[in-house]
Amino acid sequence: MFKVIGVMFLGIGLGYALRRLPLSALMGRTVQPTIYLLLALLGVSVGADGYLMSHFLQLGGQALLLAVAGIAGSIAAVMLLTGCRKRGGGR
Repeated sequence: MFKVIGVMFLGIGLGYALRRLPLSALMGRTVQPTIYLLLALLGVSVGADGYLMSHFLQLGGQALLLAVAGIAGSIAAVMLLTGCRKRGGGR
């Protein structure tokens, strides 16, 4: 995990240091296609994993439940904070 975070911060540092070079414009145009390629490769990897595919519905249901719970919690927090702000005399 720390390797991933370290590589990400290294990339941020390199991007900041090289932002004025013409090469940075080319890199900016290649980011989205690279992300699509990585997502496609991830999909191929998941599709090739027999265990994941045999438990896909169960795992998908759990993921859907977590996503819905996260969204509901976020909406509840916004409503709570908005209500507190209105009662406190804020804008």
